Amino acid sequence: MLLRARFLNDVQGVNSFTPVESIEATAGSNFNVYFQLVDATQLPPSGGWVPPGLRYCPAATSTLVVKLAAVDQAYALQRFATQPFATLDASIWMVSFFPTDFPNGGTFSWSMTLTEPGPIITNGTSQFCLRVWPALPPPSW
Repeated sequence: MLLRARFLNDVQGVNSFTPVESIEATAGSNFNVYFQLVDATQLPPSGGWVPPGLRYCPAATSTLVVKLAAVDQAYALQRFATQPFATLDASIWMVSFFPTDFPNGGTFSWSMTLTEPGPIITNGTSQFCLRVWPALPPPSW
């Protein structure tokens, strides 16, 4: 299995979202990043699948750790992901971020460590998939 994250926008439920290549946010704000775990070896783009990859539903007791690293490698952040719709779709996960997490903005790569019973540990990455824009200073009227 080749674990990847399919990022989701406008998430209203398990059947109401838009897949996107990357997530954008503004520094100094609260925001949630929703994503779907996919096995990139299944339903490949070469077969015409859009979006590619087959959703992956891990066992109910699985944990998922997300690590973010800035392009300049001077910044790192780690969070546990949660399953907002665990009983309806175990492939959808969410990570919450807070105003103090990205004080200057930046572009971040996303790596994941999925631990399933056994233990079975699977890692996955997505390069430069989170862009946090610097907050604009207030106008000086």
